Amino acid sequence: MCGEGRHGIGVLGGETFGRAVDRIDVIVAIVKEVADLFPGAWAQGGIVAPTGKPGSMLMFHGNLVHGSAGNITPYPRKIVYLTLNAVSNYIRTPTRPEFIAHRDFRAIETVDDDALVRLARAHREAAE
Repeated sequence: MCGEGRHGIGVLGGETFGRAVDRIDVIVAIVKEVADLFPGAWAQGGIVAPTGKPGSMLMFHGNLVHGSAGNITPYPRKIVYLTLNAVSNYIRTPTRPEFIAHRDFRAIETVDDDALVRLARAHREAAE
């Protein structure tokens, strides 16, 4: 769930987000905390629950106030976090494992719009 239009109401303190939110009661507590910090903000735009077809992907800024209950389907849910910086703003003293904070700081290169489709087809054909 996301608060529609909340990007313009201010910044939340770190104490709001330092908790694991794998339980619905914790998510509800955080939403109430946000509502207390910004009275009336939720009423202005409401709460939006993004949905999609199986295989859909949702991309949003990591600072977006959001919550998600545990996966209740029998299918796995994948989460990918991307942090993109200027090449000049690379990690100088890595403190996290490479699978979390990659050590390749080359600039991103553009590719053709159908690059992912071609890559997927090539992998499928190789497997056949």
